Amino acid sequence: AERLARAEPERADFQRDLSVSYNNMGDLLSAMGQGDAARRHYEKSLDIRERLARAEPERADFQRDLAVSYERMGDILRAMGQGDAARQHYEKSLDIRERLARAEPERADYQRDLSVSYNKMGDILRAMGQGDAARRHYEKSLEISERLARDEPERADFQTDLVVSLVRMHEVEPERATAHITRALRILRDLEAQGRLAPDKAGWIAAVEDALSGL
Repeated sequence: AERLARAEPERADFQRDLSVSYNNMGDLLSAMGQGDAARRHYEKSLDIRERLARAEPERADFQRDLAVSYERMGDILRAMGQGDAARQHYEKSLDIRERLARAEPERADYQRDLSVSYNKMGDILRAMGQGDAARRHYEKSLEISERLARDEPERADFQTDLVVSLVRMHEVEPERATAHITRALRILRDLEAQGRLAPDKAGWIAAVEDALSGL
């Protein structure tokens, strides 16, 4: 990817492919606990995507790629204990996703991206002790997750997204914690009974059961 991008630097598709490779390397290094190296790769991807988005601001795919890079940077910075910097990157990702969702509200993928960003912002705000602001972001994510799960009930991923939002809400809304976590557990058990619960999420049932027993 680097060789192709060097040979024809004007080719946006080659640049985009390279940005994906940098992100993949960043993901792998992050999973291996090599935060500094992961950050360097994410920064290279972000640099390319900022350049592509500037050059062709009308391309929604470039904007969406850029939002992903800001989110990745937020994730790695948060993992490295740099909360303020992480928040700044999450905010940039959220801003793009809000714009994309407003421009094409019928796009379920844009709505799902936006829901993820609200949860990321909620997470970082909660970690920084801003519970009320975190709750407001979680509520926005839940609203989207509810709508997507209702509109396309056959999509198991939308159902598990709703579970994620309900679990987060139970952590910041103690007066409704039992209702949220009970509903999350019911969704997971229904998916399991229907054979639609993804294998990598099989452990969620026990985790949610533990959360419920702890209330």
